Amino acid sequence: MLDRIIGTTMKDVEAAYGFGTSDNPSAGRILEEWRTGTGPSYRVLGPNSNFSRGFAKSDNTRRIVDLALTEYATRAGGWEANGGALTEYRGTFGIRGLIDSTIDIDPRSLSHHDPEAHIIGSFRLDGQTIGRDTIRWTAKNKMSLSSFFAASALGFSVVDSRERPYKYGDTYQDIIWYTDRSGRWKAGP
Repeated sequence: MLDRIIGTTMKDVEAAYGFGTSDNPSAGRILEEWRTGTGPSYRVLGPNSNFSRGFAKSDNTRRIVDLALTEYATRAGGWEANGGALTEYRGTFGIRGLIDSTIDIDPRSLSHHDPEAHIIGSFRLDGQTIGRDTIRWTAKNKMSLSSFFAASALGFSVVDSRERPYKYGDTYQDIIWYTDRSGRWKAGP
């Protein structure tokens, strides 16, 4: 797989993921801002943002939400016994998520079915019920060099080995979206 995309740089990946605007960033902008140190250190990506919608609808995120829903639903008393809240559920895409989100890369266009999930490695997931059928989710993410180097060490980074990190620092994102109680995405409460 990777031999098809040798020579790809971070700039290529960012452009392929798209930039959006500073107020409504796409995955490419968030990655570029992290790489160059030009973006905010903390950003809230609201439920109407392109990033949040893409993240929430990704196969990998839906899989983690399903696992969290199952865990909380099977606890004694279900959601209600927990005050209608799920807190600090550990979401990680891990090796499976990395492979799932990287395998679709087209070496000619770097098209990608899951760019939002691809740049987020692990996160803390909180859910709060709103009314009878809505859950407001918040994924709290820290982008750092550890995810970058883990992907590179495993051979899943699409970055040319000649390109070296330079301004990378830690940045934080809160990614917010809504689902119904079965985990299906909703536009709002």
